[in-house]
Amino acid sequence: MRVHRVIRALAMTIGLAAYAHDGRAVIVCPDRASDERSLARDEAWRQYYDSVQQALSGSSDPRDRALAAFAGDFSSDERVRAEALARSAADAAADDMLVQWVALRRSQVASGNYEPMLSRLEQHEPDNAAVWLEVLVRAIYLQDRATADELARASITVLRAGGLPLRGRIFVVSPVNPDIALITDQPSLGQVLAQRLPNVSTQTITLSPIQADIDRAVAAARGADVVVLGSADLFSYPQQAALAKALQATKPTVLVSLRSPYDILSAPGVAGYVCAYTGREPTLRALADVLTGTRPPTGTLPVDVPGVYRIGDGMKKL
Repeated sequence: MRVHRVIRALAMTIGLAAYAHDGRAVIVCPDRASDERSLARDEAWRQYYDSVQQALSGSSDPRDRALAAFAGDFSSDERVRAEALARSAADAAADDMLVQWVALRRSQVASGNYEPMLSRLEQHEPDNAAVWLEVLVRAIYLQDRATADELARASITVLRAGGLPLRGRIFVVSPVNPDIALITDQPSLGQVLAQRLPNVSTQTITLSPIQADIDRAVAAARGADVVVLGSADLFSYPQQAALAKALQATKPTVLVSLRSPYDILSAPGVAGYVCAYTGREPTLRALADVLTGTRPPTGTLPVDVPGVYRIGDGMKKL
């Protein structure tokens, strides 16, 4: 990918505007600080943003069109246009896995475009964690519980086994909805573990717990033998990291990453560390199997965690 495309992609993603001029990237960010609520300024910003979107949409480069489909601020009646744009990019670049993945994210699982793109990704990137997640999403959508459970069991990665398997009095703290995509009617990690083990107490938190939530969790942890903390991107949510540090100073704590495998970098002192990569129900069931010792872990890490773990790391027994 040319440098100007990288910068343009980043710019569009964070809401800046960028354009390429004579092969060089030029990023323009209108000064909104002086009068944030100015309707005239907002309209000028919108027109500029739309002009960038139009230029990307009309580009002959499939990656430009895929970027327009992904970064576009589409209202509900324009989603069909976004999907068509993504599909055209995918059809024009069948071997470009970035384009295929972006197009997949703009498609509905039930659409006729989803399966071909997912098949291409599975063929070219069989070990890619993002592709695995898409296969899991498809299985959940199709209510294929057997496939969803099989995929989830294969993904659970134990990197540090302190506190495992769970025994005695267990206190579980986890976010209400750890996934980036809002999923309704999903149980929490605590609810799933409470169905498997006696003597489990639970607390749900928001992605940004306040100090009162942290204090309440620490007080409850004092009465437990082991604490299980479900996390969702500690780097982006430092309040969760503060909670992890407070809990690990109170009782042995098993950190269960329900999103980013890098959470250990923000809480290096935990007794146990398990990566689940998602908080969807099939994964929570698989997690319960591993955390309780019902099934051995089989997952391996799909990325390097700098200075701590390498790709392919993962314990095979507790």
